[in-house]
Amino acid sequence: MSENTIAKVEEVDDHYKGEGGLYLKISEKGDSATVRIVGNPIKWEETFIDPDTGKPKLDKKGKPEGPSVRFARIVIHREPNGESVKGFRYGWDIQKKLRALVDSKNWGDLTTYDVEITNNSEQGNWYSVVPLSKAPITQAERDMVVAANLDLSAMYLRSRVKDEAPTTEAAEGEFDPFAND
Repeated sequence: MSENTIAKVEEVDDHYKGEGGLYLKISEKGDSATVRIVGNPIKWEETFIDPDTGKPKLDKKGKPEGPSVRFARIVIHREPNGESVKGFRYGWDIQKKLRALVDSKNWGDLTTYDVEITNNSEQGNWYSVVPLSKAPITQAERDMVVAANLDLSAMYLRSRVKDEAPTTEAAEGEFDPFAND
């Protein structure tokens, strides 16, 4: 799947919403995480389904919500007790802020510095994304990412993409975490 491909997703599973493990969550007001972005994002569209009705959720006007574009990246999560490699799922608010950093002459390539992402839970500014000091990714960090062997398609898309059977072959070779190198 190329960076510009958008998969159509029928509904959103809750399997990736658990605490810890392979998925990074910044879901509550005040939650914050320092991460190093690794590689390019995948993106897809999700239609959020109301679990009570089995139909698309309704907006404030009572109309079915349309699909929302979502992104996911592999990140190195910097925690007080160490580092871990995780998948990070996010929406347009964070994507626009990451894109602004990439386009900035002072920051550029996201893999060359850490960012702190904070949940503000404020309309119009849900998340803040603050770049931190630049430092190249170390060989130990590269090895950690390779050893984690995360497959974003399997984590976020497989078995949820309409008319696409889940297969291991579908994701082979489609994502290189060090594609920007």
